[in-house]
Amino acid sequence: MTKAIFLTLSRGGDELLDVGFRTATDADTDAVVALSEPFVADGSLISRTRETYAADIAEFFVLDIEGEIVACAGAGRGGALAEIYNFAVHEKWHGHGLGHVLLGSVIAALHQEQVEQVVLFSGTTVRWFERHGFERVEESELPAERVARIDRERGSVPLRRSTLRGFDAPDVLARIAGLKVRFERSGVELGWDGTFDSLLQFADHHGIETDSRCWAGACGTCRTFLKKGTVNYHTEPGADLEGQEMLLCQAQPVTDLVLDL
Repeated sequence: MTKAIFLTLSRGGDELLDVGFRTATDADTDAVVALSEPFVADGSLISRTRETYAADIAEFFVLDIEGEIVACAGAGRGGALAEIYNFAVHEKWHGHGLGHVLLGSVIAALHQEQVEQVVLFSGTTVRWFERHGFERVEESELPAERVARIDRERGSVPLRRSTLRGFDAPDVLARIAGLKVRFERSGVELGWDGTFDSLLQFADHHGIETDSRCWAGACGTCRTFLKKGTVNYHTEPGADLEGQEMLLCQAQPVTDLVLDL
């Protein structure tokens, strides 16, 4: 079983989301079915019976917020190649960057299993996956057995990319998503570099003027307004935050950001 990964996400202020990534269990089957149903109804996902989900549940990864399954993805393994399928994020959690977190976590988890390449078929979110390093491939480059099962009527595009080793989802996201950080008052936009431990270190390196003191999340001196996006706190801040405030010294981006700096 893949070791659980826990993240603390924030869109500003003290309302933090504790998100866990883990392999699914039999007990998650009904939640995965319920999560998937709206996307099956609108044609985004292929219809599967509950029995099929139950039989394949060991292939699934999930994101969990306080016991609620908010996102899922299956990964059918076949040696050094895996196919990601049934990728879904609950509608009420759209905009929090959970799709980024799920994809980055899956890519890292499959790498740990010695999977080298992942493929998927997408009809409506091709550009989103391309942004995460997936490239379109010809059917001739795919296993013949998989090509034989392609549903031509769906018009899905086959995509492929390599897996990546990473400590957690933000570490992998830095290398697959091309995240941007815009310092609004400074008029500077930079590509996030995952070698930096925090946004404070990143800003300081690039000459963005900030106030800072403890660099440990306690004093609150480096607080700034998160005008757009979601961050992950590697240590939950000890300082009190309000509104759209966030602490630079403990945060890394999960989505593109706009900061009031």
